[in-house]
Amino acid sequence: MSEPPTGIERRRSPRHPLQLPLRFRARSPGGPTGEADGEAINISYHGILARAAGEFRAGSEVTVENRQNGRTTPYRIVWIAPCSPGEWEMGLELIRGEPTLWDIDFSAEWPRPAD
Repeated sequence: MSEPPTGIERRRSPRHPLQLPLRFRARSPGGPTGEADGEAINISYHGILARAAGEFRAGSEVTVENRQNGRTTPYRIVWIAPCSPGEWEMGLELIRGEPTLWDIDFSAEWPRPAD
């Protein structure tokens, strides 16, 4: 289990506080599989700080579903730590593509490269 980062943090993109119901599904072929409900605490273009009612492993790939709109996106668990009995806090990083889970336009804070 990895612990949350401490000290000064350098972020690639700003955080936005957002409480939203999520579902996490383990994606690791040949590895542990599982599913857990949870919620976003805050989001950014590149990641999510979330809580879940299930334990996953740091480094695992998970499919994250926004339970309000049904959209899914692949993320990697960067760190995970217990926060209360049966509940885990996780830092997740977007694996590829764009964060399509949210109804937020990130373009003002994270300009895309020109084609």
